[in-house]
Amino acid sequence: MTALTAIFSTVARPPVGGISPMSSVRSRSVPRSIRSTRSRAGGTTGSPSVTPLSYQASNSSRSTAGSLSSEAQELSRQRGMARPVRVVYTWAIVGMTITEKILAAHSGRPRVEPGEFVSARIDVLMGNDGSVSGAIPVFKKIGAARLFDPDRVVVVFDHFVPNKDIEAATLLVGVRRWVREQGIHEFYDEGRNGIAHIILPEQGLLVPGDLLIGGDSHTCTGGALGAFAAGVGSTDLAAAMALGEVWLKVPASIRFTYHGTPGPWIMGKDLILLTIGRIGIDGALYQAMEFTGPVVSGLGMSERFTMCNMAIEAGAKSGIIAPDEVTLEYVKGRAKRPWTTHRSDPDARYAQEHDFDVSGLRPLVAKPFSPTTWRRWMRWRGPRWIRFSSAPAPTPSSTICASRLEFSAGRRCTRIRG
Repeated sequence: MTALTAIFSTVARPPVGGISPMSSVRSRSVPRSIRSTRSRAGGTTGSPSVTPLSYQASNSSRSTAGSLSSEAQELSRQRGMARPVRVVYTWAIVGMTITEKILAAHSGRPRVEPGEFVSARIDVLMGNDGSVSGAIPVFKKIGAARLFDPDRVVVVFDHFVPNKDIEAATLLVGVRRWVREQGIHEFYDEGRNGIAHIILPEQGLLVPGDLLIGGDSHTCTGGALGAFAAGVGSTDLAAAMALGEVWLKVPASIRFTYHGTPGPWIMGKDLILLTIGRIGIDGALYQAMEFTGPVVSGLGMSERFTMCNMAIEAGAKSGIIAPDEVTLEYVKGRAKRPWTTHRSDPDARYAQEHDFDVSGLRPLVAKPFSPTTWRRWMRWRGPRWIRFSSAPAPTPSSTICASRLEFSAGRRCTRIRG
């Protein structure tokens, strides 16, 4: 933990009985002009309303009442204080989360705090057939002629292809023409396409430490690589295409820790469904969901992508998992450029922390149309079906009983009754 100390000259009674000035001086004894201000964490600190270091430089040599401010002198007169003493205020700068570190690095700041607004440099910008078609008119309307960097823009057709009608086909003709005009090399058209959120990491276009902005809410999938990945609308996408920067509010982080020994067939999908069942579809509004713990460390990359992909289903701005050996093994041989790894500091602050013991957890199925509602599903046991009742699952205790279909003795279940 790093500490900053500001030294202020004020007045107080001399120490009595070995009690230090710090223990004998209350905040109400400090002149209003240098009283503590509200901290970034929401509490109070001893930091003054002026810049601490400049205040220290201009005041640390003062040792007489005559050198004090008129307000301090008046306070001394009213309270009959004998002589001025130097009061030392110390406040701590706590660590940062992985999300805050990435945003600080991309905004040119030594640190950022939740709630701050920053203009951050973009490493990768992704648009799909739907979002790019909506962004092009805005791009032209704001007077932009060229992309900030065609090599950092990826366009993937994964929503409207194959085209279902003439209208969709005509729309994409215009997008293809614009892509050629802008010289975008990473263009994944029909026949070469796939799911955009998977193409980026598979093709090495997204690496740990990146800041990715995408014209799709599930862009948060990329957080599995230890990158900040978030979706934006077509208007913000157009501005980012022109400027290479994005204006963001730094999200607070929520840490989710998973431990224990899960049951067979448990995957990342089960963990994220369990999580959303706990916090609800609005439980992480505009916050960064940080997934950690030994169970997450044991997941493969495909399952990590799944967990981060569904962060948006809880209203989150992003989902993220700190890079480890599994991540780096996936990145090696794919990455088209260097990467940077970040981890949350031990003393980083979180808006919330949730701990999950997934021992004995069985596979889960979400009942349409919400990931927070479960159907206690059927299981195959020998020659007959066993059916469970339907019920919501706000807590793990009521979701652990939910199950996907199990396969037993080589029999394959082909349909579900009821």
